[in-house]
This record gives sequence, structure tokens and C-alpha cells, in this order.
Amino acid sequence: MYVLDMAVGYGDGINEIAFLLSLVVIGLFYPAYQKCMHAIRKEEMLDQFLKD
Repeated sequence: MYVLDMAVGYGDGINEIAFLLSLVVIGLFYPAYQKCMHAIRKEEMLDQFLKD
């Protein structure tokens, strides 16, 4: 019974670590993604303006 409880606790610990790691990755890459999307939109608007 102890081994089963330990295995479940180990799995829960891994899930918690994976969740926290995913939050860190999102926190690091989302601002860079937003900056790139803003630059792309700005460039597209400029190209559209120069075309007309």
C-alpha cells in the first residue's frame, strides 16, 4: 500500500512540476511573440500604405 501511495505522489509531483515549467515557458515566450506580431502588423500596414 505504501508503494502505491508513493507512486501516486510521485506522479502528482511530476504533474505539478510540468505545470509550473509550462507557466515559466509561457511567461518567457509570450512577450516575444507579442512583440513579433506587433512588428509584423506594423510592416504589413506600412506596405499596404505604400502600395496605395
